[in-house]
Amino acid sequence: GENLAVIHFRGWTPANEYQTGASIGVDVTGEPSAGSLPAKMTFYTGALEQLPRMTILENGWIGIGTTTPQDLLDINGNTIIRGDRVWFGLNSTFGDGGLAFKHQPDMGFAGLPTDVLGINSDGEFEGGVYVGCPGLRVCGTLEAECIKVMRHLGSEEGNIVAFGGSGLTLDCAAPGEGDFIAYGANGDFIAHHGHFIANEGDFRALAGNMTAFLDITSTNGNIAALSGNVTANQHVTAENGNVSALAGDVIANQNLTAENGDVTAMAGSVVANQHVIAENGDIASQNGDIMALTGTVVANQHVIAQNGNVAAQAGDVIANQNLTAENGDVTAMAGSVVANQHVIAQNGNIAAPLGNVEAGQDVQAGGNVMAGNALVAGANLDVGGDATIAGAARIGNITGDPGTHALAVGGSIIATEVKVALQDDWPDYVFRKEYRLPTLAEVKRHIEAKGHLPGMPSAREIEAAGGIELGEQQRLLTEKVEELYLHLIQLSERVEQLEKENAALREALAKQRQ
Repeated sequence: GENLAVIHFRGWTPANEYQTGASIGVDVTGEPSAGSLPAKMTFYTGALEQLPRMTILENGWIGIGTTTPQDLLDINGNTIIRGDRVWFGLNSTFGDGGLAFKHQPDMGFAGLPTDVLGINSDGEFEGGVYVGCPGLRVCGTLEAECIKVMRHLGSEEGNIVAFGGSGLTLDCAAPGEGDFIAYGANGDFIAHHGHFIANEGDFRALAGNMTAFLDITSTNGNIAALSGNVTANQHVTAENGNVSALAGDVIANQNLTAENGDVTAMAGSVVANQHVIAENGDIASQNGDIMALTGTVVANQHVIAQNGNVAAQAGDVIANQNLTAENGDVTAMAGSVVANQHVIAQNGNIAAPLGNVEAGQDVQAGGNVMAGNALVAGANLDVGGDATIAGAARIGNITGDPGTHALAVGGSIIATEVKVALQDDWPDYVFRKEYRLPTLAEVKRHIEAKGHLPGMPSAREIEAAGGIELGEQQRLLTEKVEELYLHLIQLSERVEQLEKENAALREALAKQRQ
């Protein structure tokens, strides 16, 4: 538009030049009309060339660093504001109202420290950013050394992320489904006096620990520490998810429960002072122990400790499928060791000093097996060391009632040697003078009447008794063999006597013929 006026601020230079140092120009910006002449005012500076620095449009909009401001104050470039407070005069509902940057603890912001951004001067907190109701919404990245929340910290659709190291990035375009994530070597979740609760999402500490002084609870998600520990002074509960520490421990001072998922410590231990429970999943520790100090270890699927121990010091160790400690021990100090499929300690021991060791299929131990009560193996029993059973042992598919027998085997037994320690006398009594040896005629009549040898059980008696007792049967067989030898001796004596008589008769007959 037409230039209305220019004011030059000039002076003489050492070269005897009359030079302009600053100027103010006024230019028409629109179509003049009756009673109206739109114009703008531009302020120029520059030692060699006059450049526009600030422009004021006809509507009052001010541009700094731009000649076409788009709002009341439009600054194109970096800005520094110095002073104790900048007052914007907002129609605020707060008593002191408005927004302020401050450096002094007075001026209407009592209780706030220096160098803060305050919204609502009545706030009482230490440092950081105070945001009064209705709250603060950030449509980008919010960075802070400390965020203190008086009531709730929520994420309706995205994640809540803690960075515990440098050089870490977050993909803000993929908010996820409402997870708690800790990145970095020091990205820990810590609840000093309360609970961790996720109703629909996951708890994940990618490089740090997850620690709660009360409970850690996930209703429909997972609880995971990828390189740290999961620790709660009370309960760790994942109702429909997994509990896992890929490089650390999973520890609960009371109960550790995954109702429909797995409990896993890939390189650490799974420890609960009371119960470790995976109602429909697995309990697994690759390089650590699985322990319940005062309760039970229970999994509806598998309990697996590849390089550690499985132990319940005051309860049971139960797996509805397999219970495995490949290089460690399986121990229930005051309860039972039970698996619907296999109980396996390939290079260790299996022990229930006060309870049972029960498996629907195999019981396998590279070391010793100890059962304070019963030992039950539905299929094979493989023990590399000693087997100590205070009660009864059941091996294989036993169809009948094993009764009170100490060992019941549903199948064949192979051994290089079997020793039976008898409680009754061995049948040396057959060779005593007072023993009455049944005559062969008596034996014949008994066989004809009963269908079996005298003193031997009949087939009906063996069936009614559910089998034969090996030691007693061996005693009876020895008795019959000894009786048979006595009959043979008697028969031999009679034969010798008959041979003598026959020789005498032949001799007498020969003399008569002479």
